[in-house]
Amino acid sequence: AGLSAASGNAKVLLDWNNSTSPDLAGYNIYRSTTSGSGFAKINTSQHTRSDYNDTTVTNGTTYYYVVTTLDAVPVESEYSNQASATPTATPAAPQNLMVPPMAYDDTSLILIWSKPVDYSGVTDYNVYQDGSPLGLSGRFDTTRPKLYYIVTGLTANTAYNFTVKSVLSGGGESEASNVCSVTTANTPAVLYPESYGAVADGETKDTAAIQAAIDACPAGGKVHLQSGKTFLSGAIFVKSNMTLQIDGTLLGSDDPADYPYTSLRFPYYASGNNYMGLVNAYHNHNDPDSAGKPYGTITNVRICGSGVINGCYGYDASNPHTVTSLTTLGDAEVDLHGDTSRGDLVTIKGIDNVYVGGWGGPLTLVYPAEHTIFISYCNGVTVSNVNCDTWDIHNGDGINLCTSDTAYIFNSYFDTGDDCINMNAGQAQPGVDEDVPVQNVRVFNCTTERGHGGYVIGSFTAAWVQDSLIEDCVFSTTDGKGIRMKTGFNNGGGGRRITCRDIKITGVANEGIFLDSHYSATGYPNAGPGQFSGNIFKNININANGDSIFIYGLSGTPHTQNIFENITGNNRAYLRFCTDSTFVNVNVPSWTVDANNCSGNTSSGSPGCPFIPLSTSVIIQENESGFCGTDGTIYTTYEGYTGTGYCRIPLAIGKGINWSISVPSDGTYTFKWRYAFLSGSRPGRLLINDSEVVPNIDFPATGTWTNWQRVSQEVSLTAGVNNIRLESTTTGGLANIDYVMVTGDSPEPASCP
Repeated sequence: AGLSAASGNAKVLLDWNNSTSPDLAGYNIYRSTTSGSGFAKINTSQHTRSDYNDTTVTNGTTYYYVVTTLDAVPVESEYSNQASATPTATPAAPQNLMVPPMAYDDTSLILIWSKPVDYSGVTDYNVYQDGSPLGLSGRFDTTRPKLYYIVTGLTANTAYNFTVKSVLSGGGESEASNVCSVTTANTPAVLYPESYGAVADGETKDTAAIQAAIDACPAGGKVHLQSGKTFLSGAIFVKSNMTLQIDGTLLGSDDPADYPYTSLRFPYYASGNNYMGLVNAYHNHNDPDSAGKPYGTITNVRICGSGVINGCYGYDASNPHTVTSLTTLGDAEVDLHGDTSRGDLVTIKGIDNVYVGGWGGPLTLVYPAEHTIFISYCNGVTVSNVNCDTWDIHNGDGINLCTSDTAYIFNSYFDTGDDCINMNAGQAQPGVDEDVPVQNVRVFNCTTERGHGGYVIGSFTAAWVQDSLIEDCVFSTTDGKGIRMKTGFNNGGGGRRITCRDIKITGVANEGIFLDSHYSATGYPNAGPGQFSGNIFKNININANGDSIFIYGLSGTPHTQNIFENITGNNRAYLRFCTDSTFVNVNVPSWTVDANNCSGNTSSGSPGCPFIPLSTSVIIQENESGFCGTDGTIYTTYEGYTGTGYCRIPLAIGKGINWSISVPSDGTYTFKWRYAFLSGSRPGRLLINDSEVVPNIDFPATGTWTNWQRVSQEVSLTAGVNNIRLESTTTGGLANIDYVMVTGDSPEPASCP
């Protein structure tokens, strides 16, 4: 079941893989203080989520847990794997301390970590080097601490051990995280383009000189474009095991002839080639050295510095295409090969382990012909400390991360002409067939200003965007949306298992959280509709001119099984073709819901939400909490019962069984009895708090005493304790009763009167 346990202050947080069984009714959670034995059930009602917060624990004690699944019969599974945790009064330690791919050199490195499972009281993080404190991570904004730390002043080729601790508002610290052991790089050989003929005056083309320096760079070496200098260049191509450090300005030529027309974003790209970018780390299938080889023949690349990558001279005021917001270079490329031919500013394709970002200061990227940073078919990506300033550039996405695995995007700023941070998983049936998803991506501590969306999925969704975490960001996309997930009726795939949490969405022109299936169709073979499912949106504050939440799926392919929790928005929630989703503590002024195509949704603590309250179930067996006795006897004669037996009632009128249930709110609850009897008729009546509420409940004969069936009855309960009695109305008595299941808004067994 993939059970895991994490400790907090007087609590243990459990998580496990959700069962895919169509007959799943819920879970039971068992706990012991002895490994491997002595387990006792701790959930008082049948649990339906794949997580559990155990708050009945004592700090300092180690607890061992297993879970089981229950089907509708209910038949209980064997125990899951065992997981253990020790709750502690100190805050939980940060997790997964690491140096992301290529985020180090000979004298410095970047540490990142994950928040502890329970981070509610954490206000900062303290970083330690070889046991000595380096300092606090500091604040990302007024409420969120940074989740990274830049370490400087290190010695080349030296081993270091780092840890990080959570800091509480009162100043206490957690235990240390895992130890991150790192050895810095050797002191690199540094090559300067001036040594190969570069003039660096911003007017003379230095393309050949820069490329010559790159070609001559030894493994582990660095090509350095120094501060205070401007290098005019066409396309340049980095190689494995090197650093291109830009502390000056790399200025792109505005002549398309300086950029090979050989870039191919996807192998099946119908629109043909694109121009190469200004800076390229590119696996070229047409190159004899890589033809026929898989991606990843180029490895370990850094494109970094504190300077500027400028796509070209900028705009030409006399340009007839100014209204389409094309740069001088972009316009020239369009004139030659059309709008879709434009190149990207930085093109990275098929690379294992690549870093793009600031080093010693932010790396600024401006004036791309199209996208700013386009990354595809890569494994192990770090983008950090970049300033993407491309406002009003047509298609000027900040980052376009495509068909890649394991990426970290953080400590960056975006003010763009299109989507700020975009995930792209290929188009329609060719993308489905290729089956290269975008996955295992973490985005944190980023700020977006103008742009069509802050964090964006799609519209290319064919191979899925999945298993990713977006957290602790501020999205102020004043001409767009905050979280934008878009797909179409023939795009295929979609977005799944994405968690967006602890996010501020402010001043956006349109929607705050946007899930939509009506984006324009692709020209590729139909892969069916895209869909957004199984995603979590949690702890998000929204101030938007449009809807706070907008969900619009398709008939037959709704957006489904998404969770919205602790959301505050200034405008309404709008839902069409949204199913089986959960809304917990969602506070918006109003809800507009198409009841014809929004089924199976549940809610809790969400004022005005039209969906039924979150339902949980409790099964009460004989001699368990909530079972208050019977006028008959508990038997075990006939097989197929659950628990310790079943109730056999005397053959007389008015004989029955008593239970006691506590519910938190007035509402409708469903009672379901599991029963069996041979033949004839054995109806019953239902009393609540001594008042008859259902005069006749039919229990049809099951044909044999071992053929157990179920019968249901909806009833209204009032908040508080409800004493329940089922009793016979004929001299034939009741059927044999195995258990009662009560489903509704958090029912629990109560003490008997």
